[in-house]
Amino acid sequence: TGEVQHDTGEVGRAEIPQNVIRCTGGPVPFEVWQFRMYHRYHIMTCIFLGTIGLLQTLATQEFQGSLGGLLLAVAIFAPLRHAAHYARNQVWAHLFMEYLALAIPVIRLTVDSFTVSENSFEPLEICLREYGLGILCPVAMSIVFSTLPVRLSFVIIANICYAARLATTINKLMIANNLNAAGDSIYVAWDIHVGSMLPVYVFAISLFANILSTRLGRSLFEHMAQLERAHRQEVLATEHAIRCEHRAHEAERQNAEERLQQRNKYLGAICHDFGTPVSVLQMLLLM
Repeated sequence: TGEVQHDTGEVGRAEIPQNVIRCTGGPVPFEVWQFRMYHRYHIMTCIFLGTIGLLQTLATQEFQGSLGGLLLAVAIFAPLRHAAHYARNQVWAHLFMEYLALAIPVIRLTVDSFTVSENSFEPLEICLREYGLGILCPVAMSIVFSTLPVRLSFVIIANICYAARLATTINKLMIANNLNAAGDSIYVAWDIHVGSMLPVYVFAISLFANILSTRLGRSLFEHMAQLERAHRQEVLATEHAIRCEHRAHEAERQNAEERLQQRNKYLGAICHDFGTPVSVLQMLLLM
């Protein structure tokens, strides 16, 4: 807000649009602006994932390791993300959440890779579910990382871990579906080729989604900054116009008062000049 002097001489506050001030919050870098902008989105995403995990656990009456890892990640990330939003130093809070966002998926994927062997046999339904999650998770993670935002090197590290996990899942799927031992050799070779190249495709798509989302956020930030600068210039111009108008009214009032004082002095002098002969005539008439 800026101070404005009105016609009455009182100093007021110039209203600035709340969406511009709330989004930009003054001279802050893009990362901090994006970090504060998507606070509710991050909390709602954590609540959604936690609810899905609990409902799936209640529906199957089984507590699987992957669901346990998801619920633990949500339980760690959500309160820390909420506390970081109200931290005094938003730059350090964003840096801490950036490293935490990288550590959670990397640790989880690393633990899963060590606990499950690559050649272990699993049912086809479980392999298909892990196959679908292996494709969706890196893309969704890249989009969420762009709203935090996370630096590009961290996104690449996380996507490499997801690509390695997807390659292991594809190997399990081919073992479960007996693609290496049955069927036409042409189709088998094509499936093996697609399965081996799919992690690369998913990696490229996830990286592209992160870069695109980050650029969209940065363009929005620049647009909001331009709106704020334009509004500040408009407020300054309005303040200057109000001050000039107030000065003009003040000068006009002073001129009117000076003219009124001069007229009163003139009328007083005339009354005095005419008052003396009139009194003499009245005395002569009485005599």
